[in-house]
Amino acid sequence: MKASAVSTITKSLPIAFSVLVNYSLLATLGYINLFYKKKSISAILSSTVKLSTKKEEEIKSSN
Repeated sequence: MKASAVSTITKSLPIAFSVLVNYSLLATLGYINLFYKKKSISAILSSTVKLSTKKEEEIKSSN
């Protein structure tokens, strides 16, 4: 490989690397966001199930 080609590749690496890092960070933050949304949805569903179970027990005990 010619020295000029190596120089060109070396000069272009930081730009490509920064773009790669930016996309990696976006992907990571996206996964973290999905995890928290899933966790909050799970918490909401869990509390809903607990409330409906409690309501059913109250209805059964009143009969």
